[in-house]
Amino acid sequence: MNYELLNTVDTDADIWPDIKKRITENNAKILTLAASPIYGGILEKEGLKGVNIVDLVTKRTYHPGEYRFFNRVRVPDSSKVDMNDDGSIDIIHEGENIGREYLFPDSRRAAQDVRFNNPDGTLDYIEEYAADGSLFSNIFYFNGDMQEIVFYDAEERPVLRYYYYPRLQ
Repeated sequence: MNYELLNTVDTDADIWPDIKKRITENNAKILTLAASPIYGGILEKEGLKGVNIVDLVTKRTYHPGEYRFFNRVRVPDSSKVDMNDDGSIDIIHEGENIGREYLFPDSRRAAQDVRFNNPDGTLDYIEEYAADGSLFSNIFYFNGDMQEIVFYDAEERPVLRYYYYPRLQ
């Protein structure tokens, strides 16, 4: 079986047409190393087959045509998912803005992630969704620095964790 090993698929890269041509001519599959919540959608759009190492470990599969509606994100009970006039989406809990939701590009309702803030306004964590709406990861921050990423399986169980340690100065 032929594979094209890539860190990630970047369809905007100048070299992408050449890579795609080589994959197609060799009847190859793409094998990627870096996790991407839109990987399944990219493969579907490009008409290619592939597997991502993180998806393989988590046993994640992509479900075409599905997505998480913007008001179906996971927020604390009694929170309000509030669409603003400018298209931004605030998460309001007990009168306080506790985060902001982002949608997938070229979508007016498919949730990409929710970025929750600490009381002082700094980033606390991001809950990230795959293109099909399934829970993809949580990314935790401390003092503005990424500390940990947790990747989930289809049953939303944590399967893989990456830890980031601060550089000593």
